[in-house]
Amino acid sequence: MKNMFASAMDFNQDLGNWDVGNVTTMNSMFSHANQFDQNIGGWNVANVTDMANMFNNVTLSTANYDALLNGWNSLPLQYGVKFSGGNSKYCSGKPARDNMIATFGWIITDGGQLCLSTDQFITTWKTTAANESISIPTTGNGYYYSVDWGDGSSATGITGNISHSYSAAGVYTVKISGAFPRIYFNNGGDRLKIMSIEQWGSNVWTSMNGAFAGCENLVSNATDMPDLSQVTDMYGMFAFARKFNGDANFGNWNVGNVTDMSGMFAGASVFNHPIGNWNVGNVTSMENMFNGATRFNQDLGIWNVGSVTSMRNMFNAAMRFNQNIGSWNVGNVTDMYFMFFHANRFDQDLGGWEVSNVSNMTNMFRNVTLSTANYDSLLNGWSALPLKHRVKFHAGFSKYCAGEPGRITMTDSFLWTIQDGGKDCGVNNARLDVGGNAPLFGVALYPNPMKDELALDNPKNVILESISIFDLTGRLVQKVELNGMTTGTVIDVSRLSSATYMVIITGEGGNKTELLIKE
Repeated sequence: MKNMFASAMDFNQDLGNWDVGNVTTMNSMFSHANQFDQNIGGWNVANVTDMANMFNNVTLSTANYDALLNGWNSLPLQYGVKFSGGNSKYCSGKPARDNMIATFGWIITDGGQLCLSTDQFITTWKTTAANESISIPTTGNGYYYSVDWGDGSSATGITGNISHSYSAAGVYTVKISGAFPRIYFNNGGDRLKIMSIEQWGSNVWTSMNGAFAGCENLVSNATDMPDLSQVTDMYGMFAFARKFNGDANFGNWNVGNVTDMSGMFAGASVFNHPIGNWNVGNVTSMENMFNGATRFNQDLGIWNVGSVTSMRNMFNAAMRFNQNIGSWNVGNVTDMYFMFFHANRFDQDLGGWEVSNVSNMTNMFRNVTLSTANYDSLLNGWSALPLKHRVKFHAGFSKYCAGEPGRITMTDSFLWTIQDGGKDCGVNNARLDVGGNAPLFGVALYPNPMKDELALDNPKNVILESISIFDLTGRLVQKVELNGMTTGTVIDVSRLSSATYMVIITGEGGNKTELLIKE
């Protein structure tokens, strides 16, 4: 199984029942599989002789790593095995680890021992140079806390921000106890130095507004849940936390008092954790909630969104999202501006939505193609409602057939302005795949992430007309006219700010959309 899941950065499935009794090498098996965190303590590794770099750059939760050590220690192990547990830390597994070293001569490298006090808020931070400092960001009042800096020093009686300098570069475990109502990176400060949340602790949080916004290296290994009983605001909590994908109990969080989830996962490009059981019944704003969450595709079908008034940009650029949300109660929503803009895979029946209070649907499905059946259902369902007048509605490339009467009612009786793909009652109503349709086959943009230049590859000599670059609000920030070019080219993007952009290539017969990051 050497290198089997090496660099499989999104892999995190339960393999605990695998029969590995005949395996002899697991060298680098999960190396750089950063998201992997499962209990494999039941594996029979008695025949394995090589585990070097097995979990290099991986962090198993302490519970899973303890289970591994305790389970494997009970086996007749091979002698002198080199085993890398990555950054994983142990607690109850210490006796087993000690025995594996003493009895079987194992050479084990890992993150060391960490037995947590359950009341502490525990995080890890990384410094890259001697005498580099970190700062814990706070906002408002109500603070009176202590910090264990993880290098043998501590501070007490703190009422606001505090900084600490480390004599040597490394990864340090920082433990906070006492009254600590908020953490507030808000896309600033040492947001790139915080690496993980190891434990939420018993601390009572009062707000998560901007809490970990911009923390691009943040992951969570916590197995407990934060006390959110006093939290109403989660605006931008994990915005642009590009590595964050929840933790063991994330889907069970008590968010019942939260009213604002706007921008919560905006730009969180790997986030795809199941949160379908969240109680969102009091949330009024889901504006930008998954804007740019390009991997998110979880079932939200049972969410009670009856209190929500704004879904503006909610799934903008959520390019993988395609779940059945047709039963949502959107009766109080007034704003669906850019709601599914560039959510290229979305194709569901929303004909049952009660949209009579919505006054803004500008670019709602722009660059999206609903099947004719789903678009017909939408038109016929919505046209039966007492709609707002003069609404501008963009249905993307969707085409209608049986929905024509409904469409006419909407345009004539309610004076709607509708943009779509037109009427098509042909036998072969094909859904246009905006993400890569046949006429632009082979056309590609690279590198991603990009810096000052963006290369266009056109190996099939497709006729190309233009390249348009949009930010995630839908604003056109750069356009390059290609004027029928049939070759590749290089585009200067040095003036673009560091952000995520939607790039649309227009050519003979269609469009192709790609999501690119500018460093």
